[in-house]
Parts: sequence; C-alpha cells; structure tokens
Amino acid sequence: MSDQEDPKSDVAEKSTDVEELKNEESEAEEPKKSQTKTPAPSGNKTLIIIVAILAVLVIAVGAYASFNYYKDKQDAKSVAQSATPTVIPLATVSVVDKVVDEGVTWLAPQKVADLGILVKGSDSMCDDNAFEYYKVGTMSNGGVIYDITANCGMAGTTLIRAIKNGDTTKVIAQNSAQFGDQFQVNKGIEMDNSFLFRSLLPDKSIVKNFTQLASSENQRLDTDKKSWMTSSKKLVDTKWGDLNLEYSSTLTLNSADQSNPDKTPIIKVGSYNLTLNDTAYQNYEVRPSFLQSDNTLDLTFSMQQAQNNKYDKFATGGCGLGFGSAPIIADQTLINGAQEIGSKGTTKVYTLTDASNKLVQYAYALYKSDGGTDKKSINEFISDVGLAFWTDDYGNTIAFMNADYRPAAECGKPVVYLYPERETAFKVQVGAQMTKTDPVYDGGWTGTAKPNGELTVSGGKYSYLFWEGLGYGSYPVIDFGRMVARHNVETEIRSDLSGMNLNQKEISDFLEFWMPKMPEAKYVRLSWLTNKEMDVLAPMSISPRPQSIIRVFLDFAGSDSILDLKVQNLPKYERSGFTAVEWGGLLKAN
Repeated sequence: MSDQEDPKSDVAEKSTDVEELKNEESEAEEPKKSQTKTPAPSGNKTLIIIVAILAVLVIAVGAYASFNYYKDKQDAKSVAQSATPTVIPLATVSVVDKVVDEGVTWLAPQKVADLGILVKGSDSMCDDNAFEYYKVGTMSNGGVIYDITANCGMAGTTLIRAIKNGDTTKVIAQNSAQFGDQFQVNKGIEMDNSFLFRSLLPDKSIVKNFTQLASSENQRLDTDKKSWMTSSKKLVDTKWGDLNLEYSSTLTLNSADQSNPDKTPIIKVGSYNLTLNDTAYQNYEVRPSFLQSDNTLDLTFSMQQAQNNKYDKFATGGCGLGFGSAPIIADQTLINGAQEIGSKGTTKVYTLTDASNKLVQYAYALYKSDGGTDKKSINEFISDVGLAFWTDDYGNTIAFMNADYRPAAECGKPVVYLYPERETAFKVQVGAQMTKTDPVYDGGWTGTAKPNGELTVSGGKYSYLFWEGLGYGSYPVIDFGRMVARHNVETEIRSDLSGMNLNQKEISDFLEFWMPKMPEAKYVRLSWLTNKEMDVLAPMSISPRPQSIIRVFLDFAGSDSILDLKVQNLPKYERSGFTAVEWGGLLKAN
C-alpha cells in the first residue's frame, strides 16, 4: 500500500496527538499550582514577563526572515526555470524512481532453441529461420521470460514476448507487437491480454519543455540495433531505462556533393532510443512543440520570409521517405554566426546566412543532388530560409530543411522478375510510395508466374513487374563504392551484375535502361545497394516466399576527380528453387 495511507497508522497518529495534548495541558497546570503555593516577588515577575515577550519577538522575527529568505530563493529558481528551458547535465541527473516488475530478475539475452511458440501464417513471408528466441528473465513463481524476434518480409523485425512456466506458455499481448497475417501463435499457446510487464511498456510520448519525443516504431531487440548503430551517448536516466542518442552514420560535405573533396564532418544521423530492462529498445522521433502538424513553424518571427515555410527533417539524399530522427549537427563551430528566425516562449530557432558556411553548402548540395537543371542559387536558398535549426532540451542541435528545397529523386525503374519451379500463383507487395507502376499496382500485384519468367496479371502478359517512387524506409549514406573511367562504365556494370549472379537477360535489360542516363564526366561513381539496404529502403513481400532473392540497386554520380570511398565487396547470390530478382537505380531529376 505504498500509494495509500494506512488507516491503522492514522488512528495511531491521532491517539498520539491526544496523549501529547493531555500532557501539554498537564504541564500547563503545574506552573499554576506552583504559583499559588509560592508567589514570586512582583519585580521579578515583571522582569520575567518582559524577557519572555522579547524572546518570543526574536523567535518570530527570525522565523519570518527565514521564511522570506527561502521563499525568495524558491521564487527566483522558479522564474529562472520558466525563463530558460532546462538542460540537465548528465553528471547532475538525480536517480529516478524505476518502474519495477515485482518478482522479476532480468538477464542479458541468451539465445535458445526454437520453442515453437510462433508459426508461419498461411500467406507468409516467414522462412524456416524467421523466429529467434532469447531468454531474457526469470520470475519468482518459476516462470521464464522470452523475447521472440520475427523477421518476415515487409513486416520487418517484430518483437513478441512470452512466459513459459512448466507446461503452460503465454504470449503477453500488451508487451508484444501486433500480429499480422505473416505469423500466428501456435496451437495450445495462450494469448494473455491482461498481464503485462510495466517496465517494458514506456510512454508513447516523452515531453521535456519544448522537446517532444514520440515513439515511432515497434520495439526492437538490442541485437538488431547493434547491426546498424555505430555509437551511443547516454542522455538521461528515466524510470524505464537509459535514454540514449544513437548514431548510425556521419555525413561529410562530399557525401552530398561528390565533386567536392572536402571531408569535413558536418552532421551525424542519430535517433533517440530508450533501452529497456530486457535490452530491447524503443525508438523515439524528436519533434519540437512549435513545429505544427502542417510543418509550418508556430513562432514569433523576426524573419518574416520564413513565416509560411514548411520544414521537414534534414534529408540525407536518395529515394527514401524515412529518416529516423532529424540528423544532429556534430560540429558546433558550424553554427557560429547564426541569425534568429523567430522564438516561441524562451526557445529560439536560427538559420545561417553565410554562403561559405559548410553546413549551408551541405544543405544546398543536397538540394542540387537530384541532378535537376532548373535550380535556384545558393543566395536564393539562403534568402528563402532554406535551413533552420534548433537546440533541443537534451542539448542536441536539430537541423530542418525548407520543404521547397528537398531533392527530387526517385527509386528509378525497379523491376521484379519471378522464376518459380512450376507455374505458381503469386502476390507481390513493395513498401514504397509509388508514382508509376506497370501493371497497375492495386495494393499489390497478384497473378501467375511460369518457370521461364512469364507473368500474367489481370489477363496481361509481362516479363517483369515495374515501379518507381519513394521507398518507405531510410536511404543509406553513400560513402562506399568505386570510381570508374566513363568509357569503362558499361563493362564494369556488366561485370558487377554478372558477379552478383544476374542472368544475361536481366543484365541486358538493366544496361538498356541505365546506360543512357550515365553522366558525361571523366569518372563515374558506382555504389550498389544490395539485399541488406533494399530490405530497409523498400521492403518487399512475395508469396509464396522464394528460396532465392536477389535485389540490386545502383547509386551513381559523375566527377572530374577520383573520390575517396570505402571499398565495397559485392555479394555472390545463389539462384536455387523459386528465385526472385529485382534491379533498379537512383533516378534523379532532369
């Protein structure tokens, strides 16, 4: 009963109060009896009374002064707090009251054999190794807690939690992601909708002054996070666990403008993640309270030209819609000379007006990176307040970009070939915002496929499925690949595709579409996205699931000099059983 008063304790306290009152009355009576028996001399009596009065006055004045002194300090502290958003240094963060699950001992995840709790659905992208089981805790009643990761096509990595106690196994619905049609609970397994682990259910939103953190995806196990995070920084301790700033990559100026050899770090792509007791993490997206639902800024403007602008997360290029949290400016010296756009209460939003500033140049290079020819100048970009930034209440500077200056690039002509072992009915879905498709994409493509690759959809015959648009996921930072002399581009692309096990028809189709789009420059950068990156950028679901899937996507750019790039080792894919192949490239504006 930690949150309620104990009635017995209350009665006891009242009894004690009565006894103390009786004692005080008894003590007050004693002097009176003494006075009647032995009266004090009148002069001494007067002196005693005067001294008593003076003592009372001294005590009263001291108490009044102390009260006002501490009240003034508290008022001053309150005023200071209301005037400036509080950013608490990590070293001074006080210990918070943790959410505790009674009788639970949490463990570092220990991978165990398949327990058969989850099974594939009837129309599923899950393969035989889709489910991984981790022992993450024990309970005082003998129960064992398991985290189950399910990786099934477009559903991505899904986290399910269950308790096994003897012969009884329950899936804890409130601590698990929603079930789709990709997998289901096995027979004999109970779905418990009432029990939950409170420490594994953090708030959907965390608000600190002007900073709003909103949960943006299902929880993931830490083993998945480590596959793409490069570094981590603890921000604060919360009642559920540590709130961290996780970095996935560092962007440099020539990541946006490949003709510029300057390798100065500009920003780090990061996200806020809350680490829970079972080492799973909840991702949060940062959004200032003054950024309205239509992406305009609710500010008192000092730069009127920004008043109707719409601002979005700082784009990292490519053809993806997802950017996680807005990138964090890494080098604080780059924001020297900032000018205020406007303010909201005690927080302020800034921009940069120096065309030689590296952050301005980076933002402008991103705007130009789609290859369009009808582009505004960098001075027009500055005049239109193309860049905005704000330091949140965790001390991180978040950059935003004027939506009118977002680069216009799409995932260009990804095409999908299907080669079943026998004529097979299929359904294909792609996680993308599509602008063109052939045949018509009506929530997916359904039809039949023959072993020779011939597809029948809505009565029409096709050799492949085609789409263009923006993937729902994040586009990787392109700092890898190799530089190729322009006259060798076709030979090198043919060699790359053959090495990744595309057949001659697929290679010819690729070259026919993409060679006319290669830039006329001294060198061409060739950077390939493969299965790993494409499954994030535009997840693809194919039913029935092929035994072999090959996805390749070319990001390229022209340059008059050799650029310093990370070496890329291309995979050699197997083609066995039912095989699906997809190729595409980054289609920039003309």
